[in-house]
Amino acid sequence: MSQKNKDLLEKLVEENNMADETNLKANIESEEAIDAAKEINYQKVMNLMQSIRCMTPYKDKVDMYLEAAKQFDELSDYKDSKELAGECYRLAEATEGEIKEQVYKNATELKEQAKRADEYRLAAEEFRKIDGYLDANTLAKKCEELSTRLEKKAGRRKITNNVVVVLAIIAIFFGVKSAHTKYYLANVLQLTGSYNQAIKVYKRIGGFKDSKEKMTECRYQKGLEAMEEEDYKNAKKAFEAAGDYKDSDQKKVDMEKLFIKNSEIGDTINIGENKWRILEIQDNKALLLKDLAISGMAYNTNSGDVTWEQSTLRNWLNSEFLDENFTKAEKDNIILATVKNSDNPVYGTSGGNDTQDYIYLFSIEEIEQYNELIPDLKSNSWLRSPGNQQGSAAFLSVNRLAMKYGYEATSEEFRVKPVMWFNLD
Repeated sequence: MSQKNKDLLEKLVEENNMADETNLKANIESEEAIDAAKEINYQKVMNLMQSIRCMTPYKDKVDMYLEAAKQFDELSDYKDSKELAGECYRLAEATEGEIKEQVYKNATELKEQAKRADEYRLAAEEFRKIDGYLDANTLAKKCEELSTRLEKKAGRRKITNNVVVVLAIIAIFFGVKSAHTKYYLANVLQLTGSYNQAIKVYKRIGGFKDSKEKMTECRYQKGLEAMEEEDYKNAKKAFEAAGDYKDSDQKKVDMEKLFIKNSEIGDTINIGENKWRILEIQDNKALLLKDLAISGMAYNTNSGDVTWEQSTLRNWLNSEFLDENFTKAEKDNIILATVKNSDNPVYGTSGGNDTQDYIYLFSIEEIEQYNELIPDLKSNSWLRSPGNQQGSAAFLSVNRLAMKYGYEATSEEFRVKPVMWFNLD
């Protein structure tokens, strides 16, 4: 190769190398620019994601999480964008769950507080917003049914008011004090569903014709109406006032069960002649504690060795107390419980045989489980566990402490707070 050609070749190689170097530099600068832009976008989306976390759960929050996820997806595999996109999708879904939970809670509160047709309708609308969530559809339908019933009831009441006005005019001509007039007025009130007003009128005319029977019938019908409206407390009162009319006693017990099922732990309910505190709801039964203690009761009236099985207090609770404080239907739903009678955990005093009881007292071990739910005590109360000697029994102090040393079983200085398991089926 000639020298001229050699020089030309070297020049071409040199120029080519310079071009490659320029291109490489341009590529590097371009990649750096792309990375810088990605980093800026990455930080913007990161800031957005952090800001969204502070927001109250609303639909906008879900949309913003989805937008952040989309932007992370667009950043491709830059840093941990892929993982953060997945996290945003998860947070969007979780926020939707929170929103539904809050709507459900608000709708439930509206339902529980509702008294008028429009209030039940509003609760139904809220439940419809979360179609398919838990039992929202069922509750929406129930609220709509209650709203319809109340609307019909309001219509009947309007008719009743018009009828009452007409009857009042008639009464002016035939004598407002007439028992006949009052009786027929009460009949109209009953027929149109104005049971409270009908009861008042029937009560005023006392034994005229079948007024007493009509009044009892009104109370029963009032209970049925309250039951349909899921007002279990007032339904129970109405059926109780109806006495032995039809199946009033059984319906009263049914309302007691429904009231307990819809109550919170610590709430109280009247069953029989006493108020009981709900300590536990377990499957199809509830553990109830008599709210007010029975005063002046000995654990055992006879001195000497005694266990819960032999005590006169146990015998009284499961005989006289049971018979005198509950109706037949209520007694049929008090569960015969197997009661374990352990030895005293400190002194080893024998607890005796296990027993089968409808009504009983807490043991030392059991009282610790439910201690926080027991209201303030005004005096010491017996426990069924033995004390330090066979002739003594443990007790619960006013400070709600289980006194394991116990006291003489014949003492009448202690009160009694019985418990029972109540069937909810």
